Amino acid sequence: MTGTRGTATLHRRGLGLPVWAWILAGIVLVGAIGALVWWLLTPDAKPEPARDRDRFALTQAYLQADQYDKAVADLEAMRSQDPADAETYYWLYRAHTRSGALDTAAQVVSQLEAAVKDGDVGLDGLFWLFEIYGEKGDRAAQQQALADLAAAVEDEPNDSAGHFMLGQAYNRSGELEQAAAEFRRVLELDPSNSAAHHNLGVTYFQLLDSAAAVSEFEAALELDPDDADTHYQLGATYLVLALSGSEPGTVDEELFQQAISQFERALELEPNKPEALIGMGNVHLLRGDSSAAIAALELAIEQAPDQPEAYYALGAAYAQGGNQAQACETYDHFLALELSPTWRTQAEQDMAQWGCP
Repeated sequence: MTGTRGTATLHRRGLGLPVWAWILAGIVLVGAIGALVWWLLTPDAKPEPARDRDRFALTQAYLQADQYDKAVADLEAMRSQDPADAETYYWLYRAHTRSGALDTAAQVVSQLEAAVKDGDVGLDGLFWLFEIYGEKGDRAAQQQALADLAAAVEDEPNDSAGHFMLGQAYNRSGELEQAAAEFRRVLELDPSNSAAHHNLGVTYFQLLDSAAAVSEFEAALELDPDDADTHYQLGATYLVLALSGSEPGTVDEELFQQAISQFERALELEPNKPEALIGMGNVHLLRGDSSAAIAALELAIEQAPDQPEAYYALGAAYAQGGNQAQACETYDHFLALELSPTWRTQAEQDMAQWGCP
């Protein structure tokens, strides 16, 4: 699904949490809770409050529709209006990469590197270089960008936006204690920053402090009660807690109902929100209602066709409903996506159990 929020998407990877078992769609799934919880929590970066979270909505729509020329034209117009906006470089890099124009994408990276060196962009230039290097798989360059960002923030200790970006970067690097410290510093400087509460909540959950996570999500909602993302995240946290009892296969009904309430509120605020639809799909699976699960999950895939967790749950729903052929076909789609080894292995085991060809 689409965890911390900032100015880009935090990817659902590698929490390294302990192994556990839970019941989903009548099938015992034994795997890394890290992968499952990460998907349930959908750790997407939440925009820093001072930024317009919808600035790049049109760009993202063009990219999803493979209309790369329109995306690039839109972004170049934005860059000409505000050359100091480093995030525009990031989206230009993604647009050119997605279109296969790798040489042009490399030029965009070089332009951002030069803008950072010349001081033509702010601290966010280092953050977006960190993001780009991560997508390129250049771990050494990414870590250098993180070190440079940390040094720059140290020079500006009262810059809440800088601490916010550094918290994001630490979280993406798996340095969770450092990430939590940065988000706490943001809240010291800016107590009304709901996004920092949200991101701190996700980070606490990753650190296995679910009570602190719930507290931060609730604090975020006190400041921004109509934020669908945080309602979804709180619901996902309640759902995982409801399934984490000492007795295998048992569900804490009170927490389960709280999860449902939060998912439903997210969908009231943002109809067809893919993450909340996937959450409700899992709720229906746990209730044994495969038809309702399939309807919710198919709608989620219509909204976000590349989200692996939707296909995984949908395959389980088809299997629960007795449609093994459709379950196998859905898992074929799932296996074609970018996956962690744990989930790839789990899907292959499920398919073998179902007798998939």
